[in-house]
Amino acid sequence: MAYTSIDKGAALANTSSQWTGNDSTQTISGIGFQPDLTWIKAMTTTLNWGMFDPVCGATKWKASNITDAETTRSDSLTSWNADGFVLGSDGYFNDSNYDFRSWNFKAGTTSGLSGGTITPDSYSFNATSGVSILKWAGTGSNGTIAHGLGVRPDLVIVKALDDAAKWAVWHRGMWGYSYDGGEEDRTQAWNDNSASGNNATYFNGSDNMTSSVISLGDSNITNNTPYNYIAYCFASIKGFSKHSWYIGSGEATGPFLYCGFKPQMIMVKRRNGAGSWAWWDTKRDPYNYADNNVYFDENYADNSGGGTREINIFSNGFQIMTTHNDKNGDGDDYIWSAWGQPIIGTNGVLTTAF
Repeated sequence: MAYTSIDKGAALANTSSQWTGNDSTQTISGIGFQPDLTWIKAMTTTLNWGMFDPVCGATKWKASNITDAETTRSDSLTSWNADGFVLGSDGYFNDSNYDFRSWNFKAGTTSGLSGGTITPDSYSFNATSGVSILKWAGTGSNGTIAHGLGVRPDLVIVKALDDAAKWAVWHRGMWGYSYDGGEEDRTQAWNDNSASGNNATYFNGSDNMTSSVISLGDSNITNNTPYNYIAYCFASIKGFSKHSWYIGSGEATGPFLYCGFKPQMIMVKRRNGAGSWAWWDTKRDPYNYADNNVYFDENYADNSGGGTREINIFSNGFQIMTTHNDKNGDGDDYIWSAWGQPIIGTNGVLTTAF
């Protein structure tokens, strides 16, 4: 069994229970902590995603599936509280005709960050959860920003807030294994299903991420004037989160990916060819097979897998259970990220299943 320094009672990431919109105000509770990063998606219709964080502020809407600049939607997510958040009447997140769900992460430290060549305007980080949210004004030249995690982040997602630019994604799986010798300069876009591209100007070379800073180039996508940017940074935390890669087998019983914890949220992306950013969780699929998934690069409703066998989720990892090229093409390369709950924490308590 995998042990971790995180006690079982310390909620750091969670999927909300599904709610039905009410066209008014509504409090979503049961998260287990005050979220610092909240992603919302309609489950029963084709509506854009909502990405919210207190660093940008309540009502400041971004969507992973489009390139639109950040927009103020005054009746969207209006505030956070100790156990969740409050919604207004915005139909993207609270329409009475549809059901919705959210995914939430804990950060919370908003002072004491230092280092790097770029000083963020605001930030929130948590070394225990491995989550850091950074906001800064672009400089137009190579630079670094302190992230506060104490270890190198394995997943960094960046969006220009006031420009219709794509979401840039750096992931450790792009340099952890070489399928064409170019991983050090490769990134992907969160808002589309394209293969990874050779974009050294986004992150100034992928291997420049360190235990203290993220590295940025001079591209309009990640760090240019006169734009402002937000970054969501995630580190692998033993017993809680992991970010890695695998090679597809093309077989119905595909690769098993060891996490060292029971995943409750999982993301998979093909990187050497087109493939959508698939997202599963154990609230939608408490039993195997897990075949309900949404895609970060699409506005599709839930269950876009069409009832096919997608993955199995176990107490210590997950297994790919499809031959679909998005997840398991023969010889194809994939990146993945997972967040969950420790099997056993330092308090000696055995984790129960989600």
